[in-house]
Amino acid sequence: MAPEQAKGLAVDFRADHFSLGVIVYEMATGKRAFGRETTAETLAAL
Repeated sequence: MAPEQAKGLAVDFRADHFSLGVIVYEMATGKRAFGRETTAETLAAL
């Protein structure tokens, strides 16, 4: 989820680019990009 989407703001093509980047990062490293212990912490990390 793109940061602006997590904040409830309007999204555009840049949110798709952000999501693609996160997926590529996770595929390349095998780790979550913003993974934290709780959902709230993960959203704050964005």
